[in-house]
Amino acid sequence: MKRRKAWKFGLLFLAFMLSGMTAWMLSANLVTATSALSTVDPVFQPILSSLNKTQAPLRLPAFIFLESIRESGLSTFDGKVYANLLDVTPTTYVVILGATEECQGGNACRLGSISGSKNDRNTPRGENLLKLIKSKYNASSNRRSKEKPEVVTLAKGIKGYFDPWTCGASCGDADIIWDENGYRYTVGSKIGTKSSLVKMANSAIANLAKAP
Repeated sequence: MKRRKAWKFGLLFLAFMLSGMTAWMLSANLVTATSALSTVDPVFQPILSSLNKTQAPLRLPAFIFLESIRESGLSTFDGKVYANLLDVTPTTYVVILGATEECQGGNACRLGSISGSKNDRNTPRGENLLKLIKSKYNASSNRRSKEKPEVVTLAKGIKGYFDPWTCGASCGDADIIWDENGYRYTVGSKIGTKSSLVKMANSAIANLAKAP
């Protein structure tokens, strides 16, 4: 009987220790994810703990351009931006910038998006990516940006691609797309301009803590 009680006590103690170690590891990971960013815009604070679920290095902009968003005509937009986590996996994160706290990307509330995902052999790159962007732009017979698709130079000499907004039943985002250390990153703004999105992308690339 004494041995059985000792055995049960040992299992309970082990479970307690494991739960404590798990909590400590999650806390340590959160500190690492947060400390990897030199500046965290208050917009992203509510989703930081959830973003810790991904292993993709975060690229969150310290700058969000609003002027072109105001021109989008959203009746729900009062000047405040909300970050809503649409998807997060070990290799991917997708953040919707919305005009409401509950926005999941619908046209009535969407202001833009930010994403990161691990590249694979099917990820279009270089000229193939630019061709796809140009094809989408040229296929739009409705209202579209006067700015055309092109290669842009981002912070640290990184090559990026400008994907202008086009309109179908509704108008979509303009995006800057770039690859960094095996990951594909995108920042987008509804009917955004190239200059504003380059600034937004550069702020995401530069938004890393300085090495000690």
